[in-house]
Amino acid sequence: MLKSHLDAIEDNLVSKARISANAGHPNHKGTPREIFIKEFLQSHLPENCAIGTGEIIDCNSKPNEPRNQHDIIIYVKSYPKLDFGGGINAYMVESVIATIEIKSTLTQQAVLQSVDAARKVKELSESFDPLLHEEISNRRKPTDIQNFVIAYDGPQDCRDIYKWITKSHRRLSLKNIILPIGRQQKQAIDANSIDGIFILKKGFIMFANQPIYFQGQIEFDKEGTQHSWVVANQDQGNLAILFLILLERIGSDSKLHIMYPAGYLKNHKMGDIHVT
Repeated sequence: MLKSHLDAIEDNLVSKARISANAGHPNHKGTPREIFIKEFLQSHLPENCAIGTGEIIDCNSKPNEPRNQHDIIIYVKSYPKLDFGGGINAYMVESVIATIEIKSTLTQQAVLQSVDAARKVKELSESFDPLLHEEISNRRKPTDIQNFVIAYDGPQDCRDIYKWITKSHRRLSLKNIILPIGRQQKQAIDANSIDGIFILKKGFIMFANQPIYFQGQIEFDKEGTQHSWVVANQDQGNLAILFLILLERIGSDSKLHIMYPAGYLKNHKMGDIHVT
């Protein structure tokens, strides 16, 4: 039932995208396609999270410094955000569960941009109380944030995307991580950039540390064959796999979203202070 429902939505998203394809300006093609994905997520994800657009900040962020704007940010609903107006917000890194970039057509340059944006998110710093930090072992960290891309079109063979990701890593001086053999061993290692790219009606590629583990991966483990990415060319099931990954991150994650608000004022110089 769930897969059939999500496959129908995947079909519908691609069909609706054909309407915006008649527009003459790139923004007029891309903006509706972002809205279609947002509407799907808002109507299907649990109520303890919310969907936004904007920037992600940490306790070291400064006014006016360059930051990536993320098309979709999935965050814990109970956390604060900074409202810049016009539906654009800044989200504290401790609240963020995942980001999704929307691409009309996935290209090598688009992969490079998405890899770079994901890297920057995972390199953000958490705010923590130094007196309590060592006592909390299951707290959320920026490296736990998942970074995905949804594209409406792209290469016919998703194995090409693997080449683009590894080339992007080399260009950005990022390590191409080699995951160990074994499901639990893989899940213990975080991606250092993008976690997955999904092309509607064509296929996907995802870093192989996800809880979703395919039969082919089990066979590779039995053979003692290492693998770090899972690639599939398929016309159905792509949105369903991404949705299940998001549900696992939102609903089954035992890691705590702990924020230390004072950390965001650590560089603030107080004025004339008196104590009595």
